[in-house]
Amino acid sequence: MTKMISTFLFLTTVVAAPVLAGTGATVVYPTGIFPDDVVNVFNATRAGGKVVLKATDTSGTPRSFEFGGGWVRLPLDTTIVGENVHHQMTTIHRGGLPFRDAGVPAHIAIRGIHFDAPIGAALYLNWASGVEFTDNIVTDVVGIQFGPYTKGQGVWLAELQAPFFTPSFITGTIVIAHNTVQRVYADLSYGVALAGVHAKARIMGNSFIDTRDTGVLVVGDSEPFLIEDNVIVAGDGPFPGFFSAGNGIFTGQGSGAAFIRRNTIFTGNPDSDGIALSGCLEVDCGPGMVQGASVVERNLVSMHTSQFGGITTYGAVLPSLIRRNTVVGDAAYALDISSYVGDESVGGFVFLRNDVRAFTGSVADVFFDSVAHDTIFVGRATSAVDLGANDVLVSSYAELSQMAKSRVAAAFLSRAALLQQLRQCFSDASDGETDPSADLSADLTPLTIVPQVTARLNRQFTSGEIRGRLALRARSATEPPQETWLR
Repeated sequence: MTKMISTFLFLTTVVAAPVLAGTGATVVYPTGIFPDDVVNVFNATRAGGKVVLKATDTSGTPRSFEFGGGWVRLPLDTTIVGENVHHQMTTIHRGGLPFRDAGVPAHIAIRGIHFDAPIGAALYLNWASGVEFTDNIVTDVVGIQFGPYTKGQGVWLAELQAPFFTPSFITGTIVIAHNTVQRVYADLSYGVALAGVHAKARIMGNSFIDTRDTGVLVVGDSEPFLIEDNVIVAGDGPFPGFFSAGNGIFTGQGSGAAFIRRNTIFTGNPDSDGIALSGCLEVDCGPGMVQGASVVERNLVSMHTSQFGGITTYGAVLPSLIRRNTVVGDAAYALDISSYVGDESVGGFVFLRNDVRAFTGSVADVFFDSVAHDTIFVGRATSAVDLGANDVLVSSYAELSQMAKSRVAAAFLSRAALLQQLRQCFSDASDGETDPSADLSADLTPLTIVPQVTARLNRQFTSGEIRGRLALRARSATEPPQETWLR
């Protein structure tokens, strides 16, 4: 960064950034010229604090900041704020990962900016003591080179150490809220990608549209995280020439527990999962790579032609609660626990009152693979395949034994404890339900158990190929980009 800026200083006229009276904020006006705009924003952020990027130039004419292939590193606690003047939003055009860390932990907040065609991501951090990315628009992300592939996302926060559970340089709290990310042109394409962070995170109220691979990717987190009230439209097919899965939400491979609620997901990709929890990628898993006890509730998942599941668990995940979700459309399964490396153990899940009445499963509405054990399923389904051990599938709570009912009660206690942990950082993350136990009084249609031989039908890919794809997805979130061509 120092070399790039020092070169720019010989080529540009540097504009001194004024301080906005009474606020202590530094103000920067766009010129529409690269590299002038990069230099001016760079200079304005050297002291940290609040920086206001204007929507118009000094004459009042709407104009974008032109970042070209440049970027700005943020070494101090910094809040960068845009504005909206007569429906003209502060806009940054291009930029090669335009805002980045400076190799030291700092609290970074970015609000109210339109990032138009950024290269790689609008925000890329490997170091942070807290992150806020709110009320922004990110459109037409251009993929950055990643080995033989390209990779792009709206926000990219990644721990570059391996494995994920080593001490991280991304800590504190992360809030990614009320943003729109639309159109990501890359093989590995995400709305937001968090990998290996050791921070409580809240991803809420965002719209992720045409992200092709995954709308929300959170892998390797060691702290609880909350994903709520997002709308995800992943797209109906992979990025041209690639096998982008088209998932809605994909989480796991870290000890952090997920609370995933009230999201609306539409996917038409044949390789997609609507929502996925996942264990580690290796046969020998460290304790930090088994996902914590999670909650997936009140989501609407719409599937079309998928060979995978609406709400899926891959590999070793601690006992979790899957409740009151609605899965519609058609796919292999609406709800499933699937093998990942083949010898893992996935026990103690509780599925409660999920609605699959408007779903058609090419294999079954409900599928529990051989790795599942001691699973409780209470609810509607026209078909189910259970290859697990000691699983209980019933139509109503009244049919459960006292021991099974005590396990359901324990799942609700775990839910309350997880929510309480999250509320320590996000005080307005309320329960929103006066009596979750009302789930236990359900008048539901009976289950039909399908012969086990049908369980393997309609799966195009082998388990090895699936593992390879998921491993690539997790690795892509952590490895640094190849960006020599940007300089």
